[in-house]
Amino acid sequence: MTYPSQLLPRSTQPGEPVGPLRAIGNFLRKGTTFSGRASRSEYWWIAL
Repeated sequence: MTYPSQLLPRSTQPGEPVGPLRAIGNFLRKGTTFSGRASRSEYWWIAL
């Protein structure tokens, strides 16, 4: 049996550091999802 979470591309965990390209990709993919958390590096790469 395949669960919906297995079909989604791998996302980062809240404590996982990411680079600028990955942060921008996550923002574009999950920017309108208002549940969960962003990592510190994801937040600051977008804020810059």
